[in-house]
Amino acid sequence: MKGILLKYCIFVISFLITLSVSAQQVVVTELPTQKLLPVAHIHHILQDSEGYMWYATEGGGLCRDNGYQIDVFRSDLNTPNLLSSNDITCLTEDNNHHIWFGTKRGLYKLDKRNYSITEITNKELQQQAINAIRAIHDGTIWVAADGMIYHYSNDSKLLGSYPSQWKGHKQNVSDFYEDSKHTLWIMQWWGGLLEYHPATDHFLPHPWTCGASPTQMIEDAQNNCYWIATWGKGVVRFTPSANIQTDTDNCTLQPATLEGSEHNPHKSQILGLLKDSRQGVLWVSAMNDLYAYQIINNKLHPVSTEAFLPKGKKILDRIIEDRSGNVWVPGYSPHSFILSFDSNKIKRYPTPLCLPSPATR
Repeated sequence: MKGILLKYCIFVISFLITLSVSAQQVVVTELPTQKLLPVAHIHHILQDSEGYMWYATEGGGLCRDNGYQIDVFRSDLNTPNLLSSNDITCLTEDNNHHIWFGTKRGLYKLDKRNYSITEITNKELQQQAINAIRAIHDGTIWVAADGMIYHYSNDSKLLGSYPSQWKGHKQNVSDFYEDSKHTLWIMQWWGGLLEYHPATDHFLPHPWTCGASPTQMIEDAQNNCYWIATWGKGVVRFTPSANIQTDTDNCTLQPATLEGSEHNPHKSQILGLLKDSRQGVLWVSAMNDLYAYQIINNKLHPVSTEAFLPKGKKILDRIIEDRSGNVWVPGYSPHSFILSFDSNKIKRYPTPLCLPSPATR
């Protein structure tokens, strides 16, 4: 999140298999290992291929959670030169089960076989703040920093570098997204939406008429569209045209995500969104709260969360869904809480494979 340093906590929202959202179906509980974290500031969460949770923290380094303990990878008195910065900005896992992560000063790769960490160095990227990272289906990794996009093989070889341009100006990348057809999308701060064309090795801009920066997107195959989070215009429904050189993309604002935003602009400043796999509800993390929407006739309709979410304003970050169907939300305020409804029926924490833990750093 640009220019904002916040203290983060985590809460986990679990769902029963029903069509509605109510207090009887949702359990809100704090992260069981919250007190073991080196800091409360968590920006991004990743569940790896083995089921473990990884946390990108602000100032506390990279953290691995096995459900019982937290392993911390950071520079400190014991490992003073491990990382150039303990501010972790983004993370992903490649096909070889390496954890790639960006910091405010450099890019790194962690080998889970021995938990060694290697800095990815090239003269352009070294010591840059990493804005976004994504491993895709072919095993390669895309990285964004300082208005540039870098393409790496999983053995850390640089395959290409590209300016992240919008209307002739370089813009920082807010996120990468790979859809079910393996199309790679790039969202830009103060720019628009780009699509990567492997045949020409170029990024081509889509017409972007929404008037706000896209921050994240998800594919909705059931409704044959994409939902895109924006910074200032809420959520938009996006249907790309077959020919991106035309102006026929359908980019439709969703009034439900803008209601009340004239008095509370933070509601329309969206950082993350996902459509949960159990109920098909679209969950949206805004600068002030978590919102839920049902999708009816290609439009979003609000669902009340008052019965199960903590009261008051919240500042949130990117949401993820784990393989058990739980939604994980990094947030600011309150720092820790637990709300339980019918908790005996709901799995409250994913169970990873029982593998040895690395030595805590």
